Amino acid sequence: MRWKERWGWLILGVTMAASVVAAEPIAPDRPDFTDGTLIVSPGYLQVEGGVTRSQGGGTSETVLPELTLRFAVSEEMELRFGWDGWSEQSGGGDVVRGINDMSVGAKALLLGEEAQPLRIGVLAATSVPIGSSSLTSDAWDPLVKLLWSYSLGDDYQLSGNLVAARPTENGVHYAQRAQSLELGADLSEQTSIYLEYFGMSRETLDGPSTHYLDMGLTTLLSEDSSIDVRFGKGLNRAASGWFSGVGMAMRF
Repeated sequence: MRWKERWGWLILGVTMAASVVAAEPIAPDRPDFTDGTLIVSPGYLQVEGGVTRSQGGGTSETVLPELTLRFAVSEEMELRFGWDGWSEQSGGGDVVRGINDMSVGAKALLLGEEAQPLRIGVLAATSVPIGSSSLTSDAWDPLVKLLWSYSLGDDYQLSGNLVAARPTENGVHYAQRAQSLELGADLSEQTSIYLEYFGMSRETLDGPSTHYLDMGLTTLLSEDSSIDVRFGKGLNRAASGWFSGVGMAMRF
């Protein structure tokens, strides 16, 4: 009978451990510009999406469903598939509608456990030129992000990204740099907010640098789902005037 008792206690322990892992709430990478250092729990598929509306300088754009699929291959690495989907751009009497390029990549944790204050990760991806003729870059455009986060206690966290990309415009590759800094705060066990700055060296081949400030809120509907909202504004003339969006994330 002793071996049966041992197996019983082992099964009970494994079940309790699995319950603890499953109880970790979902941590989406949206709606902010900054990608986090957290990796999706192994065995889960996480789906994130939403819609964004931006306008300014006589132009406007709507993008949806801003889809991101995340699947962990280990506790330190996840695979990612992104697709902004459909967009409509209008300005100067012209309207451009179509399908955007998609992206494939991976995110890895380089330093830090979940309980440690400092965490460092990296995200590498490339675009896949499947979009409409008016919107595709017609090239595989690489991107690398250095991710970091630092806990300021139970309810506050600083995080940011350093980005190096090589987009394509009219068949010409050009270097693009970006950076972000974000302060996040937990209002409750279900709701968190953030305030974020992000900027890019240029968004087009011959364009100037752009700078933005945005804030948003995320609310957990359950351990495996959340909804979010964000608002932002360009800080210089070259940046979009205003932008806003809503979205959600689900884990399966």
